[in-house]
Amino acid sequence: MLMKNLSRRNRTILYIVTVILIMSMIISAMASFSPVATTTSGSLAGPLARPTATAAK
Repeated sequence: MLMKNLSRRNRTILYIVTVILIMSMIISAMASFSPVATTTSGSLAGPLARPTATAAK
């Protein structure tokens, strides 16, 4: 197997990077399918687009 040729340090780094990559994919999938993420981003777009009271004068 490929893992036998790697040193212990490189094997640990590869394992950590793989775990972080898998966790980030899971978190992004949960965020994209969550209805809270779509309503939060939709509600935040409204107030940011409106001009402030000082800009309207």
